Amino acid sequence: MKRILQNKLFMTSFTADLLSNFGDTLFYLALMNYVLVLPDATLAISAISISELLPTLAEVFTGYWADKTKYKLNTILATLFFRVMIYSIVGILMGFQPALWIVIIVAILNFFSDISGQYESGLFTPISIYIISDEDREQAMSFRQAISQVSRIGFLSLGGLFITWFSYQHIAFINAGTFLVSALIMLSIYKPLNKLVPKEVSHSTKDKSHFFNNLKTAYENVKSLPIVFKTCIIAIFLNAVFSSVNTLMLRYIHDLPNFFIINSQTTLVIMSTSITISGIIGSVLGMTLLKNTSLTTLLKCATISPVIVYLGFGLGNIYIVVFGLMLVGLLSSALNPKFSAIILNSLPKDSLATTLGGLGTALQSGYLVLGVTVSTLITFIPPYIIVWTLLGFSLLLVLYILLYAKFDTIEEK
Repeated sequence: MKRILQNKLFMTSFTADLLSNFGDTLFYLALMNYVLVLPDATLAISAISISELLPTLAEVFTGYWADKTKYKLNTILATLFFRVMIYSIVGILMGFQPALWIVIIVAILNFFSDISGQYESGLFTPISIYIISDEDREQAMSFRQAISQVSRIGFLSLGGLFITWFSYQHIAFINAGTFLVSALIMLSIYKPLNKLVPKEVSHSTKDKSHFFNNLKTAYENVKSLPIVFKTCIIAIFLNAVFSSVNTLMLRYIHDLPNFFIINSQTTLVIMSTSITISGIIGSVLGMTLLKNTSLTTLLKCATISPVIVYLGFGLGNIYIVVFGLMLVGLLSSALNPKFSAIILNSLPKDSLATTLGGLGTALQSGYLVLGVTVSTLITFIPPYIIVWTLLGFSLLLVLYILLYAKFDTIEEK
């Protein structure tokens, strides 16, 4: 841990990331409250939900572009300044009277911001390999995850205050400012990063292979790791059943008189804070009591979570929903560092962003398809029909994993 804390490049780049996360958290809370005050909230909720889901479809492409991008460090800075511009435009739009047309434009801009963020992540991934050694990687990722989750609690608390203190327009401008400061922080470590990372990684690439050839290689890389490949198959279905939680939460808060804690604003903050706290606990347990627990055991336990969540929706009890979300937050935080360390320590660095992008797209494919479907259907059919359908699907997934899934032959390497 001491080596991690003394690693200036790791800590500085992590600080820049935390700052931009604060802006995103603040803006998300503001946008959700903005949507709820509109008379045509259902269409607005669908527009925002779809804008959050669609970028997952592009992750495999942004990963490929990141691997092929020359001057990765320069491009990282460019993506940050691009997002400054996007949220400055959003800030101008938020100065008008709240309306559905504003939400639609903001949803489109949010889509491009998320694409830019994915691209930036893909650019930085192969560079980050040289900042932390292989033996410290799992611990560094657990530390990063835990601090991010602790910080998120503060972000949510501040966010709740900021929403009462500032207008939606001011919050959009604050978000733009966080990306500007993040860019300046990254600029301050540009030279040492440039010296540390091999030139072929940070500056250019000679590989001109076709996109589909790279994607095939990425698939072969993942399939060569049985624990990763089989875990991904189950994770695809888990992500799918969780894809509609935010959409249903907003709809239930809007429609049901008692489906909230104090008020809608407090409910969103409490829900996010509870998940974050459980994530912190999961990160700590992952480094202690659950350190030697297998990835597949944690994944099996995680399949219980969507059953609890959708049962809570079906009963109209928000406390059960929050408990289910806390459970998945705990388990996912315990298993994510294990999963990520296996990948980063095993995959070739020259195609790392493409592989991770393809993996991310695969993991989110069910999330995207079911999420967009639900976001569309919720404008036409009662939400309780969707809830009971997803509950049935979740129960079938649990039965499949407990009775038929063959995990006993998987070896974690």
